[in-house]
Amino acid sequence: MAGSGPAPKDPSRRQRRNKDTVPQTVLKWESAEAPELPEFRIERGGDLVEFV
Repeated sequence: MAGSGPAPKDPSRRQRRNKDTVPQTVLKWESAEAPELPEFRIERGGDLVEFV
């Protein structure tokens, strides 16, 4: 029975339209060398020793 029930909503007023709300950003991958890390020393038995 056609015509029973409310009319469909206007598509521009729908909450969910299954589209991205934020534009997609493509990041370029670049290979890089690892930076040099600072020396790290701890106190062991009253002396500072390099932590490895």
